[in-house]
Amino acid sequence: AKALTRSGGFRSGLGRYDEAIQHIEEGIRLLRVLDERRELGLALNMLAAVHHMKGDFRTSRVLLEESLEHFRHVHDGWGVAFSLNDLGLVSYLLEENLEAERFCEESRSMFRAIGDRRGTAFADYNLAMIAERRGDFARAKALYEESLSMREFSHDRWGIAASMVQLGAVMQQLGDTAAARDMLVKALGIAWDSSVTPVVLDALVELA
Repeated sequence: AKALTRSGGFRSGLGRYDEAIQHIEEGIRLLRVLDERRELGLALNMLAAVHHMKGDFRTSRVLLEESLEHFRHVHDGWGVAFSLNDLGLVSYLLEENLEAERFCEESRSMFRAIGDRRGTAFADYNLAMIAERRGDFARAKALYEESLSMREFSHDRWGIAASMVQLGAVMQQLGDTAAARDMLVKALGIAWDSSVTPVVLDALVELA
């Protein structure tokens, strides 16, 4: 079962989403028979990620809700926080902003409680996007700064560049054009050195 889900994850990384779904679903079927609740939660989360990448956010949400149930059942705090944060992101993409904020706030509290800086950074980043959408740029700036600080501590190059791009965009909205440009140039340098193509493109768009 684990080999099937890992195989699905590998195919997803290659962009072979339909094959990935077939492999992960077969792994999930076996895990249900074995009643491996934690592994089932992880596999459902992986399947949700594939549907997310395909743009099927509603299917992703259903899968994440079941994943959350399994993690709660086995009292896996990290798994609960992880699923909550992904539910927050999917809810944001579905423009369900209140639900998104609720999920991400709970996720952030749990990640903080277990000392997971990387998870906390993701939750901060998602909460910043929600604040930015509703026009609360001061709160968005503070959250992106916190996300950046956490990512710098864990040496997450992709995360550092992504947080810098969003922080620069918010600085522009707040009228601090010079600081925004400096931040975006730094983001571009980090992303370019790390070969993070989407973040490079985002930085270039913001600089244009």
